Amino acid sequence: MTRIVLIALVLGCSSTSSPPSSGGPDGSVEPIDSGTTGTLDAMPDGNGCATQPCDVLTQCGCASLESCDINDADTGTACRGTSGGKEGSSCAISAACASRYTCGFVGDAGNCLRYCANDAECIGPRGQCAIQLADSSGHPVPVPSLCSSNCDPTAISGPLCPAGWGCDLSAVGSRKIVECRIAGTGTQGQVCSATAPCVPGFTCATFASGPSKCARTCAPPASTGCPAATTCVAFAPPYVVGGTQYGVCL
Repeated sequence: MTRIVLIALVLGCSSTSSPPSSGGPDGSVEPIDSGTTGTLDAMPDGNGCATQPCDVLTQCGCASLESCDINDADTGTACRGTSGGKEGSSCAISAACASRYTCGFVGDAGNCLRYCANDAECIGPRGQCAIQLADSSGHPVPVPSLCSSNCDPTAISGPLCPAGWGCDLSAVGSRKIVECRIAGTGTQGQVCSATAPCVPGFTCATFASGPSKCARTCAPPASTGCPAATTCVAFAPPYVVGGTQYGVCL
């Protein structure tokens, strides 16, 4: 089953607008019941994993060449085959990803994302334990969270994303993140949307009036990388991820 990533649609903002925003089984060990007959009605799970039959965070419960992941019914966990895909790798199925990673889809394309319990388990400085998986119907899947990307939204090439993708500004609720997205063809000043995205290093900015347009992502106060006759303008309030403030070239 295809699992989608619950993150905001990428949509930048003008300097006077607000930043973008969006909208398991417990596996516990059953206690031994001595009952009144002196017999054992239930035995503890043999492998001792935190969730059963396996645990995605500790990778407990699977053979050495397998990985624990969400099962095909999206109701719990199961062991699967594994490969070497990690952050920045594209995928069509979760078996293409390494242990403790799964294949999360943004639209029709997937990339390997790491399961996490907290921000410290994600790649710094920009990665955050903030992403949730949903099934093909949009319902949250009962598994731990996933790391957002550590990609560089100002990078035109090599942003730690799959080939043909770019790194863009996004959000999960009130948490500002950066995330890999399939790149489009829009450049500075060209009209853009969720279905007509910008090239890597640019974001689709919404202004007070008129259509959304692509603008070069930058790190104010420096205007490094801005097209000629443009200046790096900060968002208001500031848009900070991993200690770096981001804005757009206007």
